[in-house]
Amino acid sequence: SIPHPTVPVVFIPGHKGSYTQARSLGKHVSAQSMDLEVYTLDLGEEDAGLHAGYIWKQAVFLNEAIRTLLQAHPEAGQVVLVGHSFGGMVARAALMLPSYPVGAVQTVLTLATP
Repeated sequence: SIPHPTVPVVFIPGHKGSYTQARSLGKHVSAQSMDLEVYTLDLGEEDAGLHAGYIWKQAVFLNEAIRTLLQAHPEAGQVVLVGHSFGGMVARAALMLPSYPVGAVQTVLTLATP
């Protein structure tokens, strides 16, 4: 059988959200024995919903994280983004920035995103 590469999944919390919110996602992935590895952004529980500047700053950080993950998982080639609330806005913004590594995102899932 051909081994499948482990796919990095990046959880992006929303307005005042915490990186610890990804624990349930990680637990579910682990219980299903999926070839996924869950990472989360620690955005310091910032007020992303109060000013667009936070979203753009977080999107730049997300693109840096994507690059780092692809260096750590070169066999994967792409990552999956899961954004909760304003985290979904950050995911969308990241794809529009010049710093986005083109083709690096396989899927964007948003949960309760405006």
